[in-house]
Amino acid sequence: MSSSQVLDFIPEAHRRHPGLWIGANLLGSDPEEVIGLVANRPVRGIWSDNANIDELSDTQPAGERLRQARQRAGWQGLYFGGLAFKYQREVPASLLPDAARKAAPWMDVITSSGPGTGYAATVEKARALRSGSGTHPLALASGVSPDNIAGFLPCVDAYLVASEIETAKYSGILVPERTKQLAERIHGWTENGAEQRPPVCS
Repeated sequence: MSSSQVLDFIPEAHRRHPGLWIGANLLGSDPEEVIGLVANRPVRGIWSDNANIDELSDTQPAGERLRQARQRAGWQGLYFGGLAFKYQREVPASLLPDAARKAAPWMDVITSSGPGTGYAATVEKARALRSGSGTHPLALASGVSPDNIAGFLPCVDAYLVASEIETAKYSGILVPERTKQLAERIHGWTENGAEQRPPVCS
C-alpha cells in the first residue's frame, strides 16, 4: 500500500474498531512529515525505521526537527524511533549504549531490530541498548517469536511482530495460536512484577 492508501485506510479502521490502538509506519517519509500527515487522524503512534540519531554527536538536528513538528501539530501520540535498525546505517556494537543514550531524549520508545525481516536481534544487542537507555522504553522488531522471546523479556518493553506469527512472510495474516502464545509469554512476564527492571538487564 502507498502512504496515501494507508492514510485513507486509518479512519475506516478506527470506525470499525474504535477501541483499537492504531499506529502507522509510512516508509519513505521523514518522521516530522509523518506527524503532519497523521495529526488529524486517529493515530496513537508512529514508527520510523531511522530516527537519524548520531551516536557521535552531542547535537541531534533530526530529533529537534521532530520535536518542533510535534509541537506545531499538537500531536500527543507515541514516537517509536528507529535506532540501529535493519537496512539502515549500521551502528558499531561498541557504540550501541552511546546511541541509546543519545536517542532517549528525542523519542518516546527507542526501537531497534535484527539484521533483516524475520531475523532476530541478538540478546547482546538488546542488553547493550538497555545499558545506554536506562529505564527509557525500548522496543524490538524483526524475528521476535514465541521461541526466542524469553531472552529479550528482561531487556525490552515492547515488540513489533509480524513475520514470526504470520501464515507466511508478508502475508499479513496472523496465526492465532502463535500470536496468543507470544502474547501470553510477554504479558505473563510483565504481570509478575518484572516491569521494575534494573537499568542493566541480565
